[in-house]
Amino acid sequence: MIIRRIHTSFVSIIAFFMFAPSPAWAQAPAASFQLPPLIVTAQKESANAQELPVSLSTVTQQTLRDSGATIVSDLFAPNVYFTEFTARKLSNPRFRGIGASPANPAVATYFDGVPQFNTNSSSIDLIDVGQVEFVRGPQSALFGRNSIGGLINVTSVRPSLSGWTGSLSAPFANYSSGEVRGNVAGPIVDGKLGVGFAMLYGQRDGFTVNDLTGNDVDSREAFSAKGQLLWTPSRSWETRVIVNGERARDGDYALSDLAGLRANPYHVMHDFEGHTNRDIFGTTILNRYEGSRVTVSSTTGFLNWKTEDATDLDYTPLPLIVRNNNEESFQFTQEVRLASAPKGSVRLADGAALKWQTGVFLFTQNYQQNAVNILAPGTFSPFITFPLALTLPDAALDDFGIGVYGQGTATIGDRFDLTAGVRVDHEQKDASLSTFFTPQIAPRRDLVTDESFSNVSPQFSAAMRIQPEKTVYFSVTQGYKAGGFNPVSPVGSESYGQEQAWNFQG
Repeated sequence: MIIRRIHTSFVSIIAFFMFAPSPAWAQAPAASFQLPPLIVTAQKESANAQELPVSLSTVTQQTLRDSGATIVSDLFAPNVYFTEFTARKLSNPRFRGIGASPANPAVATYFDGVPQFNTNSSSIDLIDVGQVEFVRGPQSALFGRNSIGGLINVTSVRPSLSGWTGSLSAPFANYSSGEVRGNVAGPIVDGKLGVGFAMLYGQRDGFTVNDLTGNDVDSREAFSAKGQLLWTPSRSWETRVIVNGERARDGDYALSDLAGLRANPYHVMHDFEGHTNRDIFGTTILNRYEGSRVTVSSTTGFLNWKTEDATDLDYTPLPLIVRNNNEESFQFTQEVRLASAPKGSVRLADGAALKWQTGVFLFTQNYQQNAVNILAPGTFSPFITFPLALTLPDAALDDFGIGVYGQGTATIGDRFDLTAGVRVDHEQKDASLSTFFTPQIAPRRDLVTDESFSNVSPQFSAAMRIQPEKTVYFSVTQGYKAGGFNPVSPVGSESYGQEQAWNFQG
């Protein structure tokens, strides 16, 4: 009897939960909340990311902290890929399969509004970074040269004007990997003057073993620092100065013949173990005035970088060819932009308003390269029984350019945007290129030449906000990659032309 009562009660409980009406609390709607809008500068002026007619992926400051990313190529975004040569100085971005050489990239990288014309300076350590934006598709209508594939937009954290903050971390991992990262920021004068400082030191062993010596070849070590000053003398004016630098001392390139790497990955045979050194120093000055109808922004950039690398160029255990490559560059950029204030749109008609921006950008760039291939006796020819030094190239490239752009967005009602923009670019390039042997066994080749390039980059788009958090759009844009000179090309083909590409997306 007792067992029967227990069984009957158990069946009754099961039946109650299967057939009884659901209780009132189970019918209550799930709690929901709206995330704050994500503000980006992918189109120069601050805007809600969900309202822009571009293909955009954003990595926020919190995601950067959680991911442990050190350089941009550590991050992930759809249709974004980086080709690397094991040393951080050569980290080339490719968007939707579009990429190019380090000296003439197809994806423009900007740090706090300053373009990096060479990938040697675009893969620096991410310290005190607030946001990274990956914008896919041509962006030449606003950003000009070398954005035919897209844009990487990196912005630093602003120093606080209300209170002091700071952090310190020391993560470590396998391959003797470890780093020390810290930052501190706060006001010197509350609400008026703030400062910030951040630093990073990191190192790790290499992943690739030189079977000839047992050493790893592609180690990494670097120290980076960034200092900031933010001054807001009034509610409508601010000045910000950012100074950053990096000293990287990486190992050799882990390069070898493809068949050997496929058969035995992460193993090479180098009779010479080289290195890749990089030093970068940059200063950015940002000024912004925000009136009731117009904002005026100025971005001034000074960037100096220098690299020196030495590597075994024959990829065999024989002492055949060693390459020593020295590059250095100084670039100056200046941009002045006028735009409608955030609440200063121009009224076109009832229910229609216009936001606009226009600007001028100019730059100078001085680039030098001296690369020497040292050939062992008999390598160049069995009849040459002494070592040779082939300088390929000894190059000096000077570049000056100017760009003028404008963009307007007409908003009809609250949901429909029509955008049109155009940019005109012109640049002049001068080149001095030399190739020669030491001792001289062939005629020396010297070339002094110049080229000029001009381009017009239009942009058109239409966007409809079907919901506050959902936008559909269609855009037509043209991208532009600058022409220039290839110092190591065959005689007669040193100059190459500019490239354009139309892009349709939605």
